[in-house]
Amino acid sequence: MQYRNQHTVPESYLSVWCDPETPAGQTPYVWMWTKDGNSSRRRAPRNIFRETDIYTMELPDGSRDVTLEQMFSKMEQEFAALRRDKLEQRVALSPVERANLITFVAALHARSAAQLRHLQSERNRVVMLAELIAEQAARATPEQRKSNGDASPATVNPLVVA
Repeated sequence: MQYRNQHTVPESYLSVWCDPETPAGQTPYVWMWTKDGNSSRRRAPRNIFRETDIYTMELPDGSRDVTLEQMFSKMEQEFAALRRDKLEQRVALSPVERANLITFVAALHARSAAQLRHLQSERNRVVMLAELIAEQAARATPEQRKSNGDASPATVNPLVVA
């Protein structure tokens, strides 16, 4: 399935860090060290810092929306060209290229596993509050709805538990 393995650190960024002494016939690799620094291993950039469907949204009909991953992919391609054609050549960036670079760096921050866990936690809180609002609206009497100033579920205060 397309766009299944999604990187939290883009392959286009990691590829620059490949060992320049990679033997002929081998896939270029980066060195990964354990946190304590006692051991290391070689890994190809396409095989690290990735998770299954981390940016995929499952739609109500069960289909997969990979719009976010496609957007990141486009950003990565633009960054790779920018790095190759401008940054490595030490050529000045246009305002648009500078904006693309800043956007890429900002996306790197947002894509970290820790940041993604935080965003998921915040999203879960919003969903929980929305469900609570819907439950309270369903249980509210006409008088309670009227005292909220409106009969719509969106006006029920989620902080006041009936």
